[in-house]
Amino acid sequence: QTDRQTDRQTDRQTDRQTRLLYIDGLKGIACIMIMVCHYLGIVKYASNIKCFHWLLIINDSVFSTIIDEAFWLQLFFVVSGFLLSYSRIISFKLFLKKIIKRFFRLYLPIAASCGMIFILSETIGFYNSNTRGVFLCDWFQNCYADWFTVLDLFLGPIKTVVHGGSEFNGPYWVIKDMFYASLAIYFINYISYRLNENIKIMIYILAIIIAKLFLGQIYFSCLVGGISGVILHNNKLIDKFPDIVNGIICIMSIVLPFGGHQFIYNFLCEKINNNSEMYSIISYLKFNSNVYGTLYFAVLIVFITYNKSIKRMLSNTILGDLNKISFGVYSFHWPIICSIGALCMIKTTDIHSGIICGWLISFVITIGISIFYYFYVEINVSKLLKKI
Repeated sequence: QTDRQTDRQTDRQTDRQTRLLYIDGLKGIACIMIMVCHYLGIVKYASNIKCFHWLLIINDSVFSTIIDEAFWLQLFFVVSGFLLSYSRIISFKLFLKKIIKRFFRLYLPIAASCGMIFILSETIGFYNSNTRGVFLCDWFQNCYADWFTVLDLFLGPIKTVVHGGSEFNGPYWVIKDMFYASLAIYFINYISYRLNENIKIMIYILAIIIAKLFLGQIYFSCLVGGISGVILHNNKLIDKFPDIVNGIICIMSIVLPFGGHQFIYNFLCEKINNNSEMYSIISYLKFNSNVYGTLYFAVLIVFITYNKSIKRMLSNTILGDLNKISFGVYSFHWPIICSIGALCMIKTTDIHSGIICGWLISFVITIGISIFYYFYVEINVSKLLKKI
């Protein structure tokens, strides 16, 4: 038993790079699925589209989380919080330095993306509002501004990071809360640096409760990701679990959010029939992607460490490369969908072909711009911030 625990601890200490590779793989998957689900919204919420029956069947089934953009956002938040938990902040000066670097780590890439979106608006234009009449669907309607000023190029990124403005780019509505959630994690790491690890976990739990009650879902998910990092890297409890138990928990944390939880809930509802007292209790178990999705993803991150097969699968090069361009994909997929993608959909006589054509073109252009963005913006921003 002691040798097994020692081997695990040694593996976790010497295998940090591999561990981050599979965490990067999870982030890459989340990024792509958010883009896919955003595009599929035009089909899920349209009232006059009769094609893609398989998609509508999934959307009405226990497996609906697969195509739920809000669900995949929780994975994105949890992974972000997990990675931030690595920060070692031993002084107030370093704490302030982290805040400044975090701000510019978001501001500079967002400023560059706003410039690219401005060019896109002046050349191709946005056609998201035109899709309403074609699909009888408000999914794209009023979700994207169709005009910009030069002043927006300077003030837009500040408003996005500090005040949560999303006029320039719809998906940026999450940036403000992610920024302040990261500051909360930095602060916890700073005040708990010299404290016992169990006390640090208690501080995280208190912060999570406050976030859920008063601050909002993004704070909650990021802080849950943060505590998962603390538990994984510092707590010895998990090392005492048998390998079979770790494996079962890992598998269950994958099965439950993707249909398993809702299936169990439906099964229990059928069994209790009209028992109102039991139903009021079981109703709390109804799957909520914001809460249960966050918790399942956090458990997955912790216990996936002990599943070499899944860890190896997530550590592959393709997912790692997707993680590198994840910020670019998140930044550009929506404006491209609302411009080129929407134009393809409304100009094609056959709705089925228009949706497929719009998706393929949007996907290729988004990946291409994101690769350019990564090499010429993000890498240079990272080099610049290292000098601070």
